[in-house]
Amino acid sequence: MASCDFRKIDMTDSFYKAFEDRFRGSKQEVRQRLEVYLPFLESLRPFHRKFMVLDLGCGRGEWLQLLKELKIEATGVDLDQEMVSECESLGLKVRCEDVIQALKSFRSKSLSLVTGFHIAEHLSFEELLQVVGEAHRALKPGGLLILETPNPENISVGSKNFYLDPTHQKPLPPKLLDFLADYFGFERTKILRMQEPVVIHQPETIPTLQQVYDSVSPDYAVIAQKTTRIEVQQAFDHLWEKDYGISLPELTNRFQEHLKNIDAMARHAAATAGHAELALKQVHQSRSWLITRPLRWGSHQFRILQERGIKSRIKDGLKRIFNPLLTIVVDFVISQLLKRERFMKNARFKKLHKQLHKLLQRLQSSPHDLKSTHLDQITNRTHQIYLDLVSTLKTNKNRKD
Repeated sequence: MASCDFRKIDMTDSFYKAFEDRFRGSKQEVRQRLEVYLPFLESLRPFHRKFMVLDLGCGRGEWLQLLKELKIEATGVDLDQEMVSECESLGLKVRCEDVIQALKSFRSKSLSLVTGFHIAEHLSFEELLQVVGEAHRALKPGGLLILETPNPENISVGSKNFYLDPTHQKPLPPKLLDFLADYFGFERTKILRMQEPVVIHQPETIPTLQQVYDSVSPDYAVIAQKTTRIEVQQAFDHLWEKDYGISLPELTNRFQEHLKNIDAMARHAAATAGHAELALKQVHQSRSWLITRPLRWGSHQFRILQERGIKSRIKDGLKRIFNPLLTIVVDFVISQLLKRERFMKNARFKKLHKQLHKLLQRLQSSPHDLKSTHLDQITNRTHQIYLDLVSTLKTNKNRKD
C-alpha cells in the first residue's frame, strides 16, 4: 500500500507495482488483515452523521474496496499512477496526489477516519510530523487516525525484512509512533500488534529460539482518537482494553520461563537420583541384604554355570586360587635373577625373560581375555622388575655394540 510519492530514488511505476504484487501479498490476504480495524470503524459510525474516510497511499485499493462494500464514503490518494489506474478500474474514488497536500485540502473537523497502511516507513520524519498534525486538524471529535507499519520489535523484520523494500526510510518503534500521536493532541492511543503466526497463541506452544527471532507480530498499528464526548469514548473502551498480538518482551519471557522449567526439572532429576542412591546404600547396609547375600551369590553362580558351563567355571576358580601364588613365585625368581649379572650375558636368560613375561601376562589376565593382555595388567612390583630387566638387557647390548 505504499506509493511512489515517498520514494527518494528514481524507479518506474511498473517496478513498484510488480514489487507490491510479489512481496505485499495477494489482495485477498491483505483484505483479511485489514478486517481487524472494522470493530473500531463500526464503533464510531453511530456518532458521525456524515462518515468520511481518507486513505493515504491507497495502493491497490484493498481497504477502499472493503469500505465500499460497507457503503462508507472513502477517498484514496496515491502518486503511483499505475496504482491509481487499477483502483479506478474497480470503481473506487481515488486521486493521484501527495498525501500531505491531500490532507490540507480537507476542512478542519471534516473527516471521521484517516488511514495510512504501510506509508509511515516511507516518509521522512518531517513529513510524518506533518501527516500526524494535519490528520488531527482534519478529524472530527472522536475521529480516528490509523497508521500501520512494519514492527521492528520482530528481530527478523527489524534486522532484515524491513530493508527488502528499497523505498523504506527507517524503522519506527511502536513507542515513537504512539508518542507522535500523543504529542499532536490525540486524547488516547492504542498499539495493535498483528500478523503473528496463529500457533504462537496456543497455550501449549513452547517458543523456540527461532520463534523468538521471527514470531513477534511483524506489523503493528497505532490507533489514535481525537478528544470527544464521554459516551463516544465509552463505546471504544472494550477495544482499548483488549490485547493485540505478541510483543518481544512477552515472547522472550515465555522462552525464559521454559528454560527455567528445564533447569528445575534437571535439578529435580538430580535430587531424585541422589535420593535413590542414598536409598540403595541404605538397602545394601540393611540386615536383610546381608542375610540374603548367600542366596544372591548362589543365584549369580548358577547363571554363570548356565552361560559358560561347569568346566569353564572350575578353571576360573582354580586360576583365582593359584594365579596369585604363581605371580609371587615368578616375581621372586625374576628379582633373584636380576641380582646375578652373569645371567645377563646368557642367551638362554633372554629367552627365559620372554617366557616369564608371557607367564606374568597370562597370570594377570582375565580368564576370558588372555589375548588382550597388556603390561598395565600386571602388579606394580612385577612391572618394575620387568622394566629393570629390559633396561639391563639394553645396557649390555650397547656395550657389545
